[in-house]
Amino acid sequence: MAPKIVFRTYQTESDLDPAMKLIDQDLSEPYSIYTYRFFVQQWPELCILAYDEDTHECIGVIICKLHPHRRGCMDTHFDSDKMQLNRGYIGMIA
Repeated sequence: MAPKIVFRTYQTESDLDPAMKLIDQDLSEPYSIYTYRFFVQQWPELCILAYDEDTHECIGVIICKLHPHRRGCMDTHFDSDKMQLNRGYIGMIA
C-alpha cells in the first residue's frame, strides 16, 4: 500500500533540519543555513514539506520565492484593469 502523504507549509525553525537533510544529500556543496533562512523567513507559505502520514518522516520539500516582476503589470489591450505581474523562483526541491 502506498504511503499517505501530508503536505504543509513551513511553520517553525524545527522544519529546517529535515528540509536541509533532504536537499543537502543531493548537492555536491550544501547551502548555508543563511540561504535556507533567506527563503523561509520571507516566503514561509512557499516552503512546502511533504510527510509520510504513518511514519511522520519528511519525504519531500520545495522552497520557493515570489516577488513582483520589474515590469509591474501585464499589458492588456482589451481590459483597462491591469493585473500585477509576478515572478517566481524554485530555489530548492527534493
